[in-house]
Amino acid sequence: MLLDSRLRTFCEVARLGNFTRAAQLLNMTQPAVTLQIKSLEQDLGIALFDRSGRRISLTAAGRILLAAAEELERISKGCVQEINSLKTELCGELTVAASTTLGQYVLPVVFGRFACSNPLVRFKLRIGNTEEVGNWVESRQVDLGLVEGSLQRRTLKTEFYAEDEIVLITPVQGELHEPDHSCVAGLWSLESLKSVPLILRESGSGTRSVVEKYLESWGVSISDFNVLMELASTEAIKSAVEEGLGVAFVSIAALRKETSRKELSVARVERGAIRRDFQFVYLREGGMAPLTNSFIRFARAQPA
Repeated sequence: MLLDSRLRTFCEVARLGNFTRAAQLLNMTQPAVTLQIKSLEQDLGIALFDRSGRRISLTAAGRILLAAAEELERISKGCVQEINSLKTELCGELTVAASTTLGQYVLPVVFGRFACSNPLVRFKLRIGNTEEVGNWVESRQVDLGLVEGSLQRRTLKTEFYAEDEIVLITPVQGELHEPDHSCVAGLWSLESLKSVPLILRESGSGTRSVVEKYLESWGVSISDFNVLMELASTEAIKSAVEEGLGVAFVSIAALRKETSRKELSVARVERGAIRRDFQFVYLREGGMAPLTNSFIRFARAQPA
């Protein structure tokens, strides 16, 4: 990165709103971070942060500098990637933002495979919901986004990456393994699903949105079901189901370990499979750096 170290430090403090967390991310001490910010403020002759409250916030000058620094960061990274593209081997830093399922279960595998043939490439991964990923791409904080939900914005372009299936997971044994004798093995009716505790992802998650639309297509809504709890983590949901607390809808991409170890059972709804698309997200205008383009081509060739 060609960006001045003080500007890099400033950007992280501004994004995180916290000196301590920024120091941890940058592998610096908090006094060193504070010193760099003070040095920058002295050179500019104006305060960049309002420190009067419990949480620091940007001043008007800070907001102007952040916008300029992020643009410089984007230009710097693109310049480095273009120079690196002249070399025989790909190298440089690729920052990717992804929604939860992709970030936790799909991308680490793809990163590992890409790194095997491109050992000079370094990765940074941010995980957030679909809207957050869109914001990070739009503000040029990341090179590329991948989402599992719908994202319609004038400034962004989405492109198909891979197909995903959302399945019903149940405990491997007990009353919740098979709801009643009227169901075909591995297939649940909507009526049977209404009779058992259901564990859901939190409102706003990509998985939850797809499940809600699927149910609505069959004339039912979430309110028709016995929702036991809503959790913000797929891992927490899998643990709750494994303990026999209920059944849940999760991406099949999140179940590689559990199904191979026979810790959870996979079922489906008899009305048909619940499918969705994983999508790349990038800026509609401004072009794409060679490293980003190479990674997209590689990822498309890999099984999700």
